[in-house]
Amino acid sequence: MIDVSILIPIADNNKVAFTLEHFAVFETHVLAVAGGFSLLPQTVKGAWRNKAGIDMKDESRVYVVGIESLINGGLIGDIVTFAKVHFEQEAITIRYLGLIEIL
Repeated sequence: MIDVSILIPIADNNKVAFTLEHFAVFETHVLAVAGGFSLLPQTVKGAWRNKAGIDMKDESRVYVVGIESLINGGLIGDIVTFAKVHFEQEAITIRYLGLIEIL
């Protein structure tokens, strides 16, 4: 299996924290699509520059989803597409096989 880490911010761009219920909806979707996930016990902090050149700082939960093969990468694409809409994000960062992608 290949572990894919999906970084989900804990607050929106106005620094309003997402509720536990908000995360529960996301987790239900991940379960339906991928069959399971792990949530790492600590958050990660980072910063990035968006397309408009604005520096953004955030703190994220790290969800780990296992896929059988890169052929099944569409599952991750589905999860990321859902997350971008659900959490109203320009982009979502994923990590796998030592690579980082911002989708």
